[in-house]
Amino acid sequence: MSIIMNLLHFGMIVVGPPYSATTMADAAGQRHPSAEDLEGARQQGRLIAQTADRLSGRGASAAADPWPGAA
Repeated sequence: MSIIMNLLHFGMIVVGPPYSATTMADAAGQRHPSAEDLEGARQQGRLIAQTADRLSGRGASAAADPWPGAA
C-alpha cells in the first residue's frame, strides 16, 4: 500500500504533478531555465498561493500573487 492514500485520508491536497516546474541539467549544470520554464513556474506558484489563500479562509489577498508585475 502506498503512503499517498494515508496522506489523502488526512487531508493532503494534490495541487499538481510531482515533477512540474522543473529544469533538467547535465552533471555540469549546463542548462538554465528558459523563459517558458520560468513562466510555468510562476504560474504554478500563483495557483498554489491562491489555493492556499482560499483554503486558509482569508479569501483574495496580496499573497495570491507572489510575483506582482511579472506577467
